[in-house]
Amino acid sequence: MTAGSNHPTTIFVTMHKAASSFLAGSFGVVLARLVPGLEVVPFGYKLIRGTPAEAMALPTKGVVMTRVYPDHVDKIIEREVPDAGRFADKKLIVVRRDPRDVAISMYYSTAFSHPVPPGQEHWFLPLRKQLQEMSVCEGVKFHTAKQAIEEFKTISDVLAQFSHALDAPYELLVTRPAEWIRLVGNELGWDARISGVMTGLATQEVSAPKTENANQHKRRVTPGNWRGVFDDELRELFESEIGTLMGGAGYEWDAAAVGAAGNLH
Repeated sequence: MTAGSNHPTTIFVTMHKAASSFLAGSFGVVLARLVPGLEVVPFGYKLIRGTPAEAMALPTKGVVMTRVYPDHVDKIIEREVPDAGRFADKKLIVVRRDPRDVAISMYYSTAFSHPVPPGQEHWFLPLRKQLQEMSVCEGVKFHTAKQAIEEFKTISDVLAQFSHALDAPYELLVTRPAEWIRLVGNELGWDARISGVMTGLATQEVSAPKTENANQHKRRVTPGNWRGVFDDELRELFESEIGTLMGGAGYEWDAAAVGAAGNLH
């Protein structure tokens, strides 16, 4: 892997359903056009298709790594680990999301819209059929709550482990995209030209669709959707497992959705 620009190597660590497709797709494509020589590497996508982590070893500059989910962080290989520790010479952008909204979004994705993974039809299609026969609340309890809870724990550990990581939550991106871009752009040293283009892109891309369709991969992006879905059992599950952790991150039980994002920055 070569470094063809002076853009700092950047690792976007995201929860599932926390803008990972946006960052790996249009965001990465446009940024690579704006920064000559910048390489965008969808880490998780390449891993599951057989590319070894060693083949994606990170230099200090010139790479933006996307589709890094919380449990991938320990798999990343650096070309040279700096004396100050892992990723000390790189930018780490952490995009977390309210795990309750993540669990709901993952249900809809698996049940209706996510492309069938190549070679995984034998387990994915029966799971999809099961979930389609359940209500959203039942499907979350059956399949997605555990993953959302564990991812939130792991991404919280990443923020605690790497003191230089930038906390850039999903809620800020979808409610105030210009502010999110300004936060990230300041961290990465973008000039006004790059920041302007990326602000326009984010503002357009993260807006909610006019109509909701379970068969479309992009559904509702408004924070706090869980309030209209969760029953008492699900509320208690998340509260008992990660209630304190969510509260410390700004995801209060009774806070307004945009207000919760505002508490973060």
